[in-house]
Amino acid sequence: MTSTSKAIQSDPLLQADRADSRSHDSEPLQHCRQDIRERMEACRIATLALFQTVDYDTFCQQAHPDFSPIGWHLGHIAYTEALWLLEHCAKQPPQFSEYRRLFAADSLPKTERVYLPDLAEVQAYLSTVRAAVFAYLETAPLDEQERLWRWLLQHESQHGETIVLVLELLKRQGAGEAGEAGEAREVGEAREAGEAGEVTQTASFPTSDTRHPSALTFPTPDTRLAERSPRSSPRSPHPIPRAP
Repeated sequence: MTSTSKAIQSDPLLQADRADSRSHDSEPLQHCRQDIRERMEACRIATLALFQTVDYDTFCQQAHPDFSPIGWHLGHIAYTEALWLLEHCAKQPPQFSEYRRLFAADSLPKTERVYLPDLAEVQAYLSTVRAAVFAYLETAPLDEQERLWRWLLQHESQHGETIVLVLELLKRQGAGEAGEAGEAREVGEAREAGEAGEVTQTASFPTSDTRHPSALTFPTPDTRLAERSPRSSPRSPHPIPRAP
């Protein structure tokens, strides 16, 4: 009986059937792996596109006390992938341990997240982590982990939305400062023009008018500046959603 069992187990046709059965069983998982990989690649392209014209000051700037700099969000995406997939699931040692305190969500306060490596260094961090993540994806038990992988995809998308919001806040703040500087320049020019007008008008009074200067009616500078409604400042308080 034992020899018959061994002969059956060693039958090449039977082994081929079993291998074929395993390949059919893995088709849904292979499709799932491919789908996750393609979605993660597309999401990463969209994320990095937000930084194409960003300088280092913008990369590190905190637009509002409730938001971290956009550079921190970028590094946090890599940190979270490495934490959950490489450390917790694949049981690999921590990647870039020097970044753990900087990019963990529960570590530094937002005001201290402005001291960041440059964009190239953070991009290298993302690239290294992503390469290891995709290598693990080839063998990861997605029948158990699929929800986690798709959550991480959503996690990056959400931080991408926050990056867009912070960039818009910085853009409006920059426009507001430019507007305030322009308004101050207009007021200064109007004041100079008014003072020059007063001097010209005083010098052109006819000499035959013998009234005391205090009794004369002097033309006044253009008062339209005083009648204008003040601009609404872009820095005026307004409700801002809290960062996720």
